[in-house]
Amino acid sequence: LTTVVGRIDKVMLDEVAKSLIVIDYKTGDFKFNKKKTQFGVEMQLPIYAYLLKQKYPEYSNIGMYIQNVCLDNNELLSNDKYSLDGITVNNLNRIITIDPTLGTLYDDNDELINKSIYIKHIKLKKDKTLSSSKNYLVDENTFDNLIATAKEQILNTVENIREGKFNISPIHFKNEQTSVCSYCSFSDICNRTNNDVRHIDLAESEDEDEI
Repeated sequence: LTTVVGRIDKVMLDEVAKSLIVIDYKTGDFKFNKKKTQFGVEMQLPIYAYLLKQKYPEYSNIGMYIQNVCLDNNELLSNDKYSLDGITVNNLNRIITIDPTLGTLYDDNDELINKSIYIKHIKLKKDKTLSSSKNYLVDENTFDNLIATAKEQILNTVENIREGKFNISPIHFKNEQTSVCSYCSFSDICNRTNNDVRHIDLAESEDEDEI
């Protein structure tokens, strides 16, 4: 038996519609890249979504997001800085249970506001269908696959720990300035060699670009 324990920054639930979204606070300019999850990287949001699915199996998870905090004085004036940035399931009926402002508010000129105030990159077209890049608006299968990937990564990690497998195999993504080793305080005593580093080009993977 393995118990995974953690603390989620924010979960918003609609108890009537049985919908929820998960939010993680970040102090920097962080972007969630769902392509990296297949390599076991940037798993925080998918793991949260997986754990919530176990705790609230009757709820539909319709989004996983990053919210910027610790803004400077100039950024405090921009409402957009507080908006949720991430992926949303392409289902208008579910989205409005969490964000009822979508397509219901009017500006000072009495014009309908067609974009979400709280979720970045989500808006309505004239025919009242959702409009966004596929990097931000995903189908339910894509969303569920991220949750399934989180479960797979958890099980693989648990198995490796039990078998004493702690292979040195850091990842460096092409065109990125830093790698995971840049944040390690034990680099001076690490046995890592250049041959241990896995060099990955995300452009060659089948998924979409960074969201």
